[in-house]
Amino acid sequence: MVTNTGERIVNRPMEGKFIPWNPFEELMTLNNRFHDLFGRGFGYTPLPRMISNVGFEPPVDIVYLAKTIECYVALPGFTAEKITVEATPEAVVIVGEREPLYTHPKEQFVEGWAGAPANFRVTYTLDAEIDPAGVVATYHDGVLHLVLPLTEKAKLVTTPIKVAAV
Repeated sequence: MVTNTGERIVNRPMEGKFIPWNPFEELMTLNNRFHDLFGRGFGYTPLPRMISNVGFEPPVDIVYLAKTIECYVALPGFTAEKITVEATPEAVVIVGEREPLYTHPKEQFVEGWAGAPANFRVTYTLDAEIDPAGVVATYHDGVLHLVLPLTEKAKLVTTPIKVAAV
């Protein structure tokens, strides 16, 4: 595992002693290895999507257009006041917070997404450079819509090329 400062941490069991097995420690090690493998190229680690109860991550559609990138994020039950969007030229960070949509009077265990609080922070690394000052965010009917304008050098420019017969 590599920390934020760049130093490598090696987990080794103490010799001569029994160490209880901790499945969550192994999952974190696996998550770190997935992040090392996929994180640089894709901007996310796929392990939380493979394990269902790790946390809430909203479904998102990212559409690359000629002059903009549009993101549609499904956030049912959230309010616009509890959603924060931050943008850099390379990425978009979406942070949301929601209380449970309902609670049982006897405080029994509630199964499903509606009875649990949903706090999340996701970062989407973009393939093109955007202008963070021009980002427009709207929230309607549980869908967050982001319009991310591309910078001039990142806009899609096509040049017709003549094909010569040989």
